[in-house]
Amino acid sequence: MSPRRQRSIVTHLVLWLSLGLVLVAATMALVAYRGTSATLETQLGARADALAAEYATILKPHLWNLDDESIDDLIAMIPPPPDLALLEVLTEYDDIVFKRRFLPAVDTLSRRLAVTHGGEPIGAIRVTMSHRNILVLRKAITRSSLTILGAGILVILLLTSSLMRFLAARPLRAILNTIDQIAAGDSVQNLKGTHVRELDRISSGINTMVEQIADRTVQLRNEIRDRKQAQAELEQLKSRLEDTVHRRTTDLTRTNIRLSDEVRERRQAQAELLTIAGREQARIGHDLHDTLGQQLAGISFLTQSLVHSLQKEDSRSAAAAREIRGLLSDAVEHTRHIAHGLTPVAMVDEGLGAALERLADDIAHLFGVTCSAAGTDIPVADNTVATHLYRIAQEAVSNARRHGAATSICLKLTRCDHQGTLLITDDGRGFDTDNADPASDGMGLRVMRYRAESVGGELAVSSTPQGTRIAVTFPL
Repeated sequence: MSPRRQRSIVTHLVLWLSLGLVLVAATMALVAYRGTSATLETQLGARADALAAEYATILKPHLWNLDDESIDDLIAMIPPPPDLALLEVLTEYDDIVFKRRFLPAVDTLSRRLAVTHGGEPIGAIRVTMSHRNILVLRKAITRSSLTILGAGILVILLLTSSLMRFLAARPLRAILNTIDQIAAGDSVQNLKGTHVRELDRISSGINTMVEQIADRTVQLRNEIRDRKQAQAELEQLKSRLEDTVHRRTTDLTRTNIRLSDEVRERRQAQAELLTIAGREQARIGHDLHDTLGQQLAGISFLTQSLVHSLQKEDSRSAAAAREIRGLLSDAVEHTRHIAHGLTPVAMVDEGLGAALERLADDIAHLFGVTCSAAGTDIPVADNTVATHLYRIAQEAVSNARRHGAATSICLKLTRCDHQGTLLITDDGRGFDTDNADPASDGMGLRVMRYRAESVGGELAVSSTPQGTRIAVTFPL
């Protein structure tokens, strides 16, 4: 799109003034034209009336006698005026007695005058005048008016242009130069007054604006200087802060590494402790089962032989021997239960399910409570996972009996897709899971949770005064 063409204010004013003068001139010309036309039309009508009266006076005697030859001769003797187009002599019944055309019948004006004799109409004279001379006069008047108006307009425009250049163009040019200097950032002087009130007001406003711009420029320079100083100080603080953050981040990273190492070492130590404890428990279990159990069983057999011998001798010591044998049988049974508790999974070929059933039977037999195991047909192939799950169940059952005084305990294995759940519930008095005391809970919840995490599972504990629920979810 091409840029819009711009004109100066003087050009705009001259153009608008020219348009106004042209409209005024056209209006005046139209008014003059109409006024002149009306005047000429009236004059032409008066001339037609006068010419008809003149012909009526001359032709009246001959019109009374209807002497058309005399009428023709008289009209031929009278020279016609230049704008007469048609002359007609009529009877009282509008019959044509005489008719002569002098000019073409174009744009004409007619007048009819009745002729009377003794108060009685005897005929009429009709004169038709042409507007040709009026048209010529109108054209002359129009040309003269336009010439005068054009000259007047030209003179007025020249005078107006000169005055506008003197009164407006120079002051406006000075104002524009000042505005350009302000836009370029140069220092400017105050504008001088002019002879035009509006331009004086504009100059005064520009002078005020220049002063405000100067004051604001000083303020901005001071603000920029202060901001640069503040920014420099901020950069220094930022640099020092970054150094501090870097140092502290480095220290924290090192500390985190040390903590991670310590946590890893602690977990390794815990795993090793659990492994060692498991091995020691297994060794003790095997010793109890293979050594102490066998010895107690041998002593029990010998005691049985002693009882038979004493019974044959009818000795009073036979009753004491039988009591000793009963105690030895109980000791053998307890030793067997303890051995199975120390090495549950490895000693039972059926795996975790059979170990949980044995645990339930042992708890019911040793403590005289109701303890059941369900879902024991779900296989757990990994012996390590099975051992950890059994230890969790063993700890939960022991805590339920010793600390919760539970009378009913339930062990249950469930399976959903590739995930298994070991659920231990009891009807004990419960405990506060958030403030549980590890010392009062044996290995406590921490070891149970660690065992669950070590097999990739998760431990969830909920306890109320009506009982405790422990759920271990683990992958199959």
